Amino acid sequence: MQSRPGVPHKPRVSRCLPSQSVNAILPPPAENLAAAREGQRLVEAELRVKRWTSEDAQAFRAALVDMTPDQRTEALRRLLTTINSQALSVQTGGAPF
Repeated sequence: MQSRPGVPHKPRVSRCLPSQSVNAILPPPAENLAAAREGQRLVEAELRVKRWTSEDAQAFRAALVDMTPDQRTEALRRLLTTINSQALSVQTGGAPF
């Protein structure tokens, strides 16, 4: 778009919310799905033995990096829910993720 002399050009701003963006309707790539599955697998495996170790936290952090924001939120919600319900004993000596 060409501006008229003396009239500054105003760039167009998208009025859609992030949840309305094109990316929100596209499925996540395979690496995101694999990371989300790995995070879920870690929590489920440790629920069977009822403990969460530093090694688990490190593996969970590595999986979080490749997740989409929605997947990351869900994975953290699941982990924190299990910790808060005392279904897992946190044995990390620090933060659980």
